[in-house]
Amino acid sequence: MRMETFYQQPVRFSQVVCKVQNTLKSMQQKAKDEFELNALRYIVNRITEINFQVQFSNLIDQTGIERNAITVNDIDKIVKVGNEFKAIFELKVRRKLNGYIKVPKSQFNVLRYFSIELNVPVYYLTKLPNGMYHLVELDMLKVYDVENVTDKYEQLNGKFVKIPISQGLLLDKRELIRKLSTILAW
Repeated sequence: MRMETFYQQPVRFSQVVCKVQNTLKSMQQKAKDEFELNALRYIVNRITEINFQVQFSNLIDQTGIERNAITVNDIDKIVKVGNEFKAIFELKVRRKLNGYIKVPKSQFNVLRYFSIELNVPVYYLTKLPNGMYHLVELDMLKVYDVENVTDKYEQLNGKFVKIPISQGLLLDKRELIRKLSTILAW
């Protein structure tokens, strides 16, 4: 499920978020220790931020600016070690890998811009079941196939860059840590 699905119904989304937060607040009252209490507070705060992101996107939709003229991206992680930018990561969680990763073309273009400006690689890191990870370094100079998607959810329509998963690595946790150490070495 993509977040864009909720942009047109921010009030309903907020109602569901409120139910989840009430459950979490009830759990806070029963917390066994300070760590559990802090973890629950953190989760409540993150859910509040997600709720505001949905509301913000709805507000942008209401500006009257054509939707295809606006690009709003959320870059997951920009990693800097010391004074040097080292990498950009997009983080995903999937049950399985299909033949390629679909990246919205507008997001790909933003990632390309920051990659070139910061002179850093961009990676898609996907967490899979059974403790496995798939790491793909995007070649920002390559021309990838583009797929035009028409979906029942209008927000999911558009052009997507297709990144073949075959250009990535399937890693367990230990292998991923070694690879991250190499990527972030200083």
